Amino acid sequence: MPVGADFDAGGALYVLERKFSFFMFQSRVRRLTLGAGGILSLETIWQSELGEYDNLEAVAVIEGEDETGSLLMVSDDNAMPFQKTQALLLALP
Repeated sequence: MPVGADFDAGGALYVLERKFSFFMFQSRVRRLTLGAGGILSLETIWQSELGEYDNLEAVAVIEGEDETGSLLMVSDDNAMPFQKTQALLLALP
């Protein structure tokens, strides 16, 4: 299920998806390259293991001056003692 998305400076769309199973979360990020006719390519660039992270629910593309990029993903604990607030920073491939 899509839970967050952001564009990079080149126009690629990064979509954060999340699955809930056995009281644990699994997340993945897919990159969509868009063109005038729609989606030109779709690739999974990152995927967590089931239970590795909590409920990642927001994503932002961060681009550096040297043309490198990162993804910042966050989760919150929803004021629940069994959940975690997390921030995850990943270098883009």
